[in-house]
Amino acid sequence: AKRPAEKPAATAVNSAAKNMSGHDVDAEEDILSEEDILSGKAVGDDDKNDDALPDFNTSGPGGEAKDVIAGNTVEEILTNAGYKLLKNLTIEEEQLDFLAVSDDKLLVVKCFNDDGQWLADEVPFRDEDPQWFSEVSQKTSPVKNVTNLAEFFDDKVDEKYDIIPVLIISKANIMNAEEIVKSWEDLHVTVAVIDDGGPKNILPAVGAAVIPAGTAASDGDFEKIKAIFNR
Repeated sequence: AKRPAEKPAATAVNSAAKNMSGHDVDAEEDILSEEDILSGKAVGDDDKNDDALPDFNTSGPGGEAKDVIAGNTVEEILTNAGYKLLKNLTIEEEQLDFLAVSDDKLLVVKCFNDDGQWLADEVPFRDEDPQWFSEVSQKTSPVKNVTNLAEFFDDKVDEKYDIIPVLIISKANIMNAEEIVKSWEDLHVTVAVIDDGGPKNILPAVGAAVIPAGTAASDGDFEKIKAIFNR
């Protein structure tokens, strides 16, 4: 199976040498507290105009308009995009919401359904997986989870398939989305929002982010994928 080589991700979380805005800071000055990080504050925020944040651009190569796939739910959008679906799979104790299959693509789709304000980090700390933080909890990055799920298929499907990890945020607001989106691009993960997920002016809606299936999966190929799970 074909998957693009991953590039090292850049953290958007405050460290001893950088703050969330990416500027170097003195070790004694302007270091953000945990409270500041969870509140979304960064050095220079007083000068930031939230109204100036750009809307997500759905233009394709050359600036032509990109079609937005219709649907009110993730399942409807994936079906309208031309994929055949397997739903609610368990892979190595991790839940996979959808596996969307076309003739040459596998979309590995996981939904992040927690609510609240979240700070995303995609850089491991010591021996731990990358973590996402809210005001009341932290958990392994769902981006890391969905890339692990995508890797599961590397040696289990034909090389003709492009394996594309997709994370869909349904309720949470990712406070540092503007800073972390480049890391997601470097990891070749599609991150999109639906329902109450956000910020909608930074992250694309699912219908705008999903790649159309193109040629539909044949019944024979779909049965081979299902056989991986004895379905």
